Amino acid sequence: MKWTRKELLSLPVKCWQKVGVYSAVMLVPTYEKHDSGWRLIALVGCDERFNPIEIAGYCDDVNLCTNYSLKFCDVHSDIVPSTNIVRLHSNSKKFKIADCCSSTEIWIE
Repeated sequence: MKWTRKELLSLPVKCWQKVGVYSAVMLVPTYEKHDSGWRLIALVGCDERFNPIEIAGYCDDVNLCTNYSLKFCDVHSDIVPSTNIVRLHSNSKKFKIADCCSSTEIWIE
Protein backbone atom coordinates (compact mmCIF):
# COMPACT_ATOMS: atom_id res chain seq x y z
CA MET A 1 0.00 0.00 0.00
CA LYS A 2 2.32 2.69 -1.23
CA TRP A 3 0.67 5.30 -3.43
CA THR A 4 1.94 8.72 -4.17
CA ARG A 5 -0.26 11.80 -4.14
CA LYS A 6 0.51 12.24 -7.84
CA GLU A 7 -0.69 8.68 -8.64
CA LEU A 8 -3.90 9.14 -6.67
CA LEU A 9 -4.64 12.52 -8.27
CA SER A 10 -4.27 10.96 -11.74
CA LEU A 11 -7.12 8.47 -11.15
CA PRO A 12 -10.32 8.87 -13.19
CA VAL A 13 -12.96 11.19 -11.72
CA LYS A 14 -16.47 9.78 -11.27
CA CYS A 15 -19.44 11.67 -12.67
CA TRP A 16 -20.55 14.02 -9.88
CA GLN A 17 -24.18 12.83 -10.21
CA LYS A 18 -23.27 9.15 -9.72
CA VAL A 19 -23.33 7.71 -6.20
CA GLY A 20 -20.09 5.94 -5.29
CA VAL A 21 -19.94 3.24 -2.61
CA TYR A 22 -16.49 2.39 -1.28
CA SER A 23 -14.78 0.21 1.33
CA ALA A 24 -12.40 3.07 2.14
CA VAL A 25 -11.94 6.72 1.28
CA MET A 26 -8.66 8.59 1.09
CA LEU A 27 -8.55 12.33 1.77
CA VAL A 28 -5.84 13.55 -0.59
CA PRO A 29 -4.61 17.16 -0.33
CA THR A 30 -4.46 18.83 -3.74
CA TYR A 31 -2.70 21.99 -2.49
CA GLU A 32 -5.07 24.00 -4.70
CA LYS A 33 -7.11 26.74 -3.07
CA HIS A 34 -10.93 26.77 -3.21
CA ASP A 35 -12.84 30.05 -3.59
CA SER A 36 -13.58 29.82 0.15
CA GLY A 37 -9.86 30.18 0.90
CA TRP A 38 -9.52 26.60 2.16
CA ARG A 39 -7.49 23.95 0.33
CA LEU A 40 -9.22 21.43 -1.92
CA ILE A 41 -9.37 17.75 -0.93
CA ALA A 42 -9.63 14.96 -3.48
CA LEU A 43 -11.86 12.16 -2.15
CA VAL A 44 -10.46 8.89 -3.51
CA GLY A 45 -12.73 5.85 -3.27
CA CYS A 46 -11.25 2.39 -2.70
CA ASP A 47 -12.50 -1.11 -3.49
CA GLU A 48 -12.99 -3.99 -1.03
CA ARG A 49 -9.24 -4.72 -1.04
CA PHE A 50 -8.66 -1.03 -0.16
CA ASN A 51 -7.11 -0.29 -3.57
CA PRO A 52 -7.88 3.19 -4.94
CA ILE A 53 -10.24 3.09 -7.94
CA GLU A 54 -11.45 6.64 -8.65
CA ILE A 55 -11.68 10.19 -7.45
CA ALA A 56 -15.19 10.54 -6.03
CA GLY A 57 -14.90 14.33 -6.18
CA TYR A 58 -13.24 17.43 -4.81
CA CYS A 59 -14.29 19.54 -1.83
CA ASP A 60 -12.92 21.82 0.87
CA ASP A 61 -15.07 20.45 3.72
CA VAL A 62 -15.95 16.83 4.59
CA ASN A 63 -18.96 15.88 6.71
CA LEU A 64 -19.12 12.32 8.06
CA CYS A 65 -22.77 11.29 8.35
CA THR A 66 -24.67 8.27 9.61
CA ASN A 67 -28.24 7.32 10.51
CA TYR A 68 -27.23 5.22 13.52
CA SER A 69 -24.78 5.15 16.42
CA LEU A 70 -21.35 3.94 15.48
CA LYS A 71 -19.96 1.26 17.74
CA PHE A 72 -16.43 1.40 19.04
CA CYS A 73 -13.97 0.63 16.21
CA ASP A 74 -16.56 0.63 13.38
CA VAL A 75 -14.56 3.23 11.45
CA HIS A 76 -10.80 3.60 11.50
CA SER A 77 -8.41 6.22 10.16
CA ASP A 78 -4.73 6.14 9.39
CA ILE A 79 -2.14 7.98 7.30
CA VAL A 80 -0.72 6.43 4.13
CA PRO A 81 3.04 5.95 4.78
CA SER A 82 5.30 8.85 3.70
CA THR A 83 2.33 11.11 2.81
CA ASN A 84 -0.21 13.51 4.32
CA ILE A 85 -3.05 11.33 3.01
CA VAL A 86 -5.70 10.25 5.52
CA ARG A 87 -7.51 6.96 4.88
CA LEU A 88 -10.92 6.19 6.42
CA HIS A 89 -11.74 2.49 6.40
CA SER A 90 -13.92 -0.15 8.04
CA ASN A 91 -14.27 -3.92 8.04
CA SER A 92 -18.05 -3.73 8.42
CA LYS A 93 -19.21 -0.39 6.93
CA LYS A 94 -19.23 1.21 3.48
CA PHE A 95 -18.67 4.85 2.60
CA LYS A 96 -21.18 6.44 0.22
CA ILE A 97 -20.40 9.67 -1.64
CA ALA A 98 -23.03 11.30 -3.84
CA ASP A 99 -22.83 14.89 -5.09
CA CYS A 100 -19.48 16.52 -4.43
CA CYS A 101 -19.80 20.19 -3.68
CA SER A 102 -17.79 22.60 -1.56
CA SER A 103 -19.07 20.73 1.52
CA THR A 104 -19.40 17.03 0.81
CA GLU A 105 -21.14 14.35 2.88
CA ILE A 106 -19.60 10.92 3.27
CA TRP A 107 -22.34 8.61 4.48
CA ILE A 108 -21.21 5.67 6.61
CA GLU A 109 -23.55 2.72 6.08
